[in-house]
Amino acid sequence: MRELVLSNTFISKIPSSIGNLKNLQFLEVGHLKEQNLNLFKIPKSIQKLKEIVYINLIGNPNLEWHDTFLYLSKLPKLINVALMYNNYKMLPKEITMLSSLEMIWLGKNPDLDLKDAFLKLSELDKLRQMGLGGNG
Repeated sequence: MRELVLSNTFISKIPSSIGNLKNLQFLEVGHLKEQNLNLFKIPKSIQKLKEIVYINLIGNPNLEWHDTFLYLSKLPKLINVALMYNNYKMLPKEITMLSSLEMIWLGKNPDLDLKDAFLKLSELDKLRQMGLGGNG
């Protein structure tokens, strides 16, 4: 399997067996219309998804972001992350560890401290595209 779409399922847990999907390239756990307040953790086994290039985590504001970014930093091909509608005020410093990232989508986080975000994201040498629409 190369693509897994769990968007709008409002799941409360992603099973650790997701790490067995060795060919997964696209993972969507996003929510555009209504936020999923039930998902708190991404399993550490996500680090095994070495082929993944895109992850959509839109509308999951209660995720433990520090661990999430630590896990995502272990994915060598991850180039695109969607993080809209997550009520960010400050991006966790661990976001600077996503060294392969080329595209990031941070729109609809109206309280996001843009000065802090730009400072952190400036550490990502490969970053070439960013979306900030709807941030006031």
